[in-house]
This record gives sequence, C-alpha cells and structure tokens, in this order.
Amino acid sequence: MNNRIVKSGSRLCFHLIAAICAFSVMSVFSSCDKDEDEDVQALKSGSLEFVIDNASLYEKLGITDLIDTVLIENLMVFTDSVLVYDKSGNLVCKTGAQSAGIETVILRADSLSAGEYTVLMWQSILTIPDNQKPWILSGEEKLSTVNISTLYSLMDLSGALGIAQSVVKLNGGVTRMNLTPKAVGSIVNFRLDGFTDGFEDDEKAMCLFNDSKSMKGMYLDPSLSDSDRWIVDDRNYSGHEGVIGAINLGRSWFPSFVLDHGNDMTLSLWSVDSAYDTIGCYTVYNHVELNPGDNKVFYMDLGRRGYTPPFFGTADSLDKWLEARNRDSIVLDPYLDWGCDFDDVDQYMNGHQWVFSDVDSLYPAVGFWAYEYLTASKFKQEYLFETKDGKNLRQIYAAYMGDDLSIDVFNDLLVKQGYIYNGIFNNALSPVTDIYFSADGKDEVQTYVQKDGTIIIFYQPTDPDDFQYIVEPK
Repeated sequence: MNNRIVKSGSRLCFHLIAAICAFSVMSVFSSCDKDEDEDVQALKSGSLEFVIDNASLYEKLGITDLIDTVLIENLMVFTDSVLVYDKSGNLVCKTGAQSAGIETVILRADSLSAGEYTVLMWQSILTIPDNQKPWILSGEEKLSTVNISTLYSLMDLSGALGIAQSVVKLNGGVTRMNLTPKAVGSIVNFRLDGFTDGFEDDEKAMCLFNDSKSMKGMYLDPSLSDSDRWIVDDRNYSGHEGVIGAINLGRSWFPSFVLDHGNDMTLSLWSVDSAYDTIGCYTVYNHVELNPGDNKVFYMDLGRRGYTPPFFGTADSLDKWLEARNRDSIVLDPYLDWGCDFDDVDQYMNGHQWVFSDVDSLYPAVGFWAYEYLTASKFKQEYLFETKDGKNLRQIYAAYMGDDLSIDVFNDLLVKQGYIYNGIFNNALSPVTDIYFSADGKDEVQTYVQKDGTIIIFYQPTDPDDFQYIVEPK
C-alpha cells in the first residue's frame, strides 16, 4: 500500500482557522510543589521571576505582521510555559500564561529553596475553545526526558515554536530572569505561479517534500548535544522523508513552519491527486541550507517549468533573481572545458542546485560514453566522453523538449552570450543547422530542430573541416 501524506485541512496542516474574536485578558496557570513539611519549607527562601518577550520569536522569524493578522482573524492565544527543574533533574514547578496579543509576560515560581535550577520555557499558539495544540509536551517530570513534538505532518507559520533555556542559582529573595525564546525551526514560504489548472487530470495539489532527514520534535535538556536533541520523524510521506509545503489547485502560497534543517538538504516538488498520492516530479533542488530561525522562499513558475529552474533563498534574493530571470529566462551555460573528466563536469553541474540526473552512471552513446543532467523539467544537457570511465570531454548536447519556445529564442540567446553567427551548416552526413562560433574561435555551436520538435543546441571544439560546409555565410 502506498503511504500517503495526511489530507489538507486540519489533517494535512495546522490551519488554526476559527471565528473572529478579540481577547484582552491574560490567564496564568501555575503548579509548584508546596506540600513539604515545615522543616523543608523553612529551607525555601526565594522566588524566580520570568520576564518573557513574546514578540522576539516572531520578529526574528520575520513574521510579526503575519502573526498579527492571524490573531485578528482567528480565535487564538499565545501560550508561554515555564518548567523549573532542581539540580537532580526533577520538576519542581510548572507555570504559564495565555495572552491574546504580542506583549511582555511576567511569571513567577515561588517558595523555592536555595540552589541551582534549570529553567525551560516554550512558546507557541493554540486555538480556543477546542484547545487545538500544534505541540505536545511529554516526559516533563524529568529534565532528562522532557521533550516537545508534533503529530502534524505540516503546519503553517502560526505553528512557530520558540524555546528558551537557562541555568540559574537562587540564594534567596527574588531573582528576575529574562527569557527570550529562540526559534527551533524556520519559515519556508512555498510559492507557485501558474498553478491555475492541473497539468494532468488528477493533479489537485503541489507538495514540496524534504528528501533528507525530517524532524518532528526535540528534547529540551540543554546538556544534550545537537545530534542527540532532535526526534526524527519516521513517518513516510508518499516515499519522502517529510513535507515542507502544500498548495492546492488555484492557490499560490503556503507559509510553513518546519523543524527540518541541514546544510545539504534535498527538496523535490511533486504533483499529487485528491488522495495526496504523488503523480509526477516537477523539479529537484539539491544542497539546500536551512537553519533554525531562517525565513526562506521556495519559488517556481510552473508556466516556465520546462526551461526555467526554481528558486530557493531569501525574499530579497528572490526579487533580484526574478529581475535577472525576466532578462534571461533560459539557463544555458554548459561546462565547456574540452578534454576534462566527468568528475569536473559533475562538480560544475551539481553546483547548480536545481540540476539533477535520473541516470546512475555513464551509458554508451554512438562512439562515446554519455551522462545526462536535467536543468529544467523539459531541458537537459548530455555530456559525451571518449572513454567508459569519463575521460576527455568531446561534445555536449543541450535539448529542449517543450513546445512553447522556438529555436529563435535559443539562437538569440547564443548571440547575447557572445557567440557569432556564421551561416547555415549543410553537411550531407548531419542535419542542416545554424552554426555559431565563440569570439575566441575555440567553441563551435550548432542549433537545429529534430523531427519530433526537440530543439538541439550542440557544442564541440571548433572543427576546422566544418568551415567548408557553411553556406549562406554571414
């Protein structure tokens, strides 16, 4: 049976959508142990006061305005919870508050004996009156076991989670602590243009998957190393590790909060049907760096998917990328180091994060050994080497398999890149082509259209014999 991601609505994502309501009351809950005998009670000599900055988490994630909108439009409250553990790692006090707006919250833990304490604080949002919580706290009795996790496969930005941790010594009186929660995950703005109609009959949504390790929670003990802290999500989402975002047909944006992070992640964009089973892969994006506290954008124009790669980065970088894309919508920059080895080509091509390959090794071609890369869903580059082990790059074929661009677009691009048009190449042994040479005369490029409509851009070192076949020279 094919494993499925959970459907949209309250199951696929943490919607947090309810009736419009406004609150102006902060409610406080507290539970501290006060049942000891008088001798023990006499040893208790102080209090901890916690000053919590509710705004910091959302400011650092860059979503303050969006959170304000969420609070106005939905029945939600902020929750701030503080746990206090003694030196032995036992929970001695739990306190918290719910508030309706971004404000400073002050909480106390009273009647604590002198000594060292570990203070943990976490902040998120919940809906009322159904008390829908994106995060679940478990194992709170012991510092070594306390953890927080989610049952949701995907949540929007209102599921943002912040954690603060501190160790404090109490020697009597009131010790005031500032607790500023830090984001343990990141915001990924999943954006699509052109998803107004399903490209296949069954396509109902687009899902951005994480094909690297996915997280569903974390242990809160500050003594744990980063590698021991995270709780891996072992669920399977249509063959993928995790879900980063989902956009239903006719929509264009989903801002998600994700725990997934790393410096070499792989994301893939798939269409899915009404049951959220995958239909087809639109693109793969490699070497993604995503860290807690980031606010990043994944963007793709599905109308240009055949020849324009996706984008992943900051919102400011996206604006610059879109300007450049509108000037040069086609990415055509093969590795023209003739005589080099496959490893050199592979390193260069994999430096483009959107490039991927669906072949595992070099394969035989006519007189050569070849390896193929997809630079867009309908655009590929095939590199031809002299030997089976990928020695001596000899030729390159770029092929556009779409039907929405003409060969003139590619010819104009070559001229813009500095290639010089020399006329029509007409050799009885090969197709009739337009022929170009680089300004230094080292590279030869030929363009033509195959019978099936595929546009070919062929590169090789300049062959002096080819000049005799140029007709109608410039």
